[in-house]
Amino acid sequence: MNTLLSESLADVRRHAVPVCCYVAASLAVAAVYRGVVYLPDGLAWEPLARLAFALYLACASSLVQAVCFAALGAAIARPMWKWRGPRDGLVRFFMPWLIINLFLVMLADIHRHFFLLEQEDLASLLELALMVVHVAALPLGTAIMYWGALSWPDLPATLAPLTRFFRLTLQSLGVGLFQYVLLGVRASFLEPDRVWTLALYAVTDIPILMLDVIIFAQVWRICMLNSTTPPNADDSPFDF
Repeated sequence: MNTLLSESLADVRRHAVPVCCYVAASLAVAAVYRGVVYLPDGLAWEPLARLAFALYLACASSLVQAVCFAALGAAIARPMWKWRGPRDGLVRFFMPWLIINLFLVMLADIHRHFFLLEQEDLASLLELALMVVHVAALPLGTAIMYWGALSWPDLPATLAPLTRFFRLTLQSLGVGLFQYVLLGVRASFLEPDRVWTLALYAVTDIPILMLDVIIFAQVWRICMLNSTTPPNADDSPFDF
């Protein structure tokens, strides 16, 4: 059966090198962040330190996504979509991923602040907003990458594949929602305050990062479909 999920899983299997590079680099970024933030007593709660760590996480994650996702996208869409190496990926895609990641980090920090203050109504509202942004972040970043660069005037055209093939987009959003639920379940069972729990976090990061790759491949294929489908034809080769 030719489904969007089966095609994206096949992409992940066929292009193991950029996939493994993304997972390994992301694990390293997360390990440094958790090791510095959670192990030293009290350091993570200093406002300036917390801001610095948040900026590190957003910047390092954006670097990994810009380079590794560009390599994976070029491999999936060859020869339709091309890049000129890691430096090209950084120049073109670091900034859009940084904007997305900074917004996510900022929203998560505000949510945590209201949660600690026991303002449940605001915390619940921000939790809903955080979920929506988390689910939408990867599809938005992927569509921008496929377009070739972040261009604010061209943003409607950049995101047009996601709305044109919205039923397919819902599949990638569903994977993102599943990922968000997994992150919540993990957080409710594990407190990253000991070395052994940090090790468990690293192990459980692997399937979560693989979901990142699957979402990217799904949205990438939606963008490819949009490029190859005439404007007046909305037929999809994928089953629902």
